[in-house]
Amino acid sequence: MRYAQEMRELENLLAKAKAEKDEILHDCAYVQHEIDRVRAEKAKTVDDRNKMEEVARATSDRLRADIRDALTMKADFETQIYKTKRRQQEQEEENARLRTYLSKCKEDLDRALR
Repeated sequence: MRYAQEMRELENLLAKAKAEKDEILHDCAYVQHEIDRVRAEKAKTVDDRNKMEEVARATSDRLRADIRDALTMKADFETQIYKTKRRQQEQEEENARLRTYLSKCKEDLDRALR
């Protein structure tokens, strides 16, 4: 009888151990699934970050090019303004010289007509 009781206890312990083993295997499968899911999320996040960095890099390059073009245009406009002001100053000097010449001619004509 004692042997039968020990056998039942051992069978109960074996059943408990099998149940715990199955539970641990189930938990391991769940944890492995979570690890795989997190790895997939991480890979997607890294991929998204790389894409965003590439977009940011391209945008930055485009903005630099736009700024460089704008500075070139600004320099061209400043050169044109300088040349225009210089021509205007030269024309004003020429006009002043011609006015002086005309007033001298008028004075000479007035003297000649008297």
